[in-house]
Amino acid sequence: MSVLKRQSLPQSTAVAPQLDVREPVEEEKTPYYSPARFYLARLGEVLNGRYQLATKLGHGSNSTVWLARDLNQWRWFKEKYVAVKINANLKPDNIMVKIEDPSVPEEAARDEFENPLPQKVYPDGRTIYLTRNNYGPPRRVTGLVYIVDFDQSVRGDKLNSGCIQAEVYRPPEVILDAGYSYSADIWSLGVMLWDILEDKKLFGDIYSVATDEYDEVGHLAHITALLGPPPKELLDRGKRTHLFYELGGICKGQAPTTFDFNNMAVHIRGEDKEMFTRFIKRMLKWEPEEWSTAKELLQDPWLYAEFEED
Repeated sequence: MSVLKRQSLPQSTAVAPQLDVREPVEEEKTPYYSPARFYLARLGEVLNGRYQLATKLGHGSNSTVWLARDLNQWRWFKEKYVAVKINANLKPDNIMVKIEDPSVPEEAARDEFENPLPQKVYPDGRTIYLTRNNYGPPRRVTGLVYIVDFDQSVRGDKLNSGCIQAEVYRPPEVILDAGYSYSADIWSLGVMLWDILEDKKLFGDIYSVATDEYDEVGHLAHITALLGPPPKELLDRGKRTHLFYELGGICKGQAPTTFDFNNMAVHIRGEDKEMFTRFIKRMLKWEPEEWSTAKELLQDPWLYAEFEED
């Protein structure tokens, strides 16, 4: 029966541009990067005899995400693509959205096969691929949403250390390595809600324009501009505080001159804007102990208010 199923494609003959091995890219830029924490994936590789890697979609602090052809399909059926997350370690805050247009992955896979993105190949054969994730504006209504990867969750009844979460959603205690617990996801929720409803990332300017590299100092500078100076107690707990702050708690990064909730909220107006801003502020504070819990947030009046549409 296997001959009636989809067969893996041969390796592409297109030559990908080569990147300088001395310059870090993609997952190599994560704060605690180590090659041992990432699976050595290769384009064209077939995982578990079923999923053939077609192009890279993204990366995390311990994982990479790939568009893959599902070979468990009858040949006369349309190609089926899935997103495969490969990790040597992941995290409890992953959200997956079913793609809105089936033609998008097929186009991406074909483009990678014919015009591969630049790659960085080390002498030992290890390859770092660039991410193909710019697909333009949505073509249709977004599909189903799933929360996944609970298997790598950590206990929240004690402080944990290390790097977690996507860069723009990391709270101060994670960046500073001051110990995190359940509350780290509350900060992420607040930033994510802002990004979704305002259709613009709250901390979208924390990447270098020249290199597109995540700037941790700039991130903390933006948080400082939004919340004011950080408390000394938090800085004292941080194992990485010295990387971002001078003695006396002065941030080494350049803070934007105008950066506050009221100025940045443009899609929500009037009373809705005021209530939404108060709701977000309950999640975005310097000290995790000051954030509202998930149970408390569920009682917030903004969630139950009805507003007239503009």
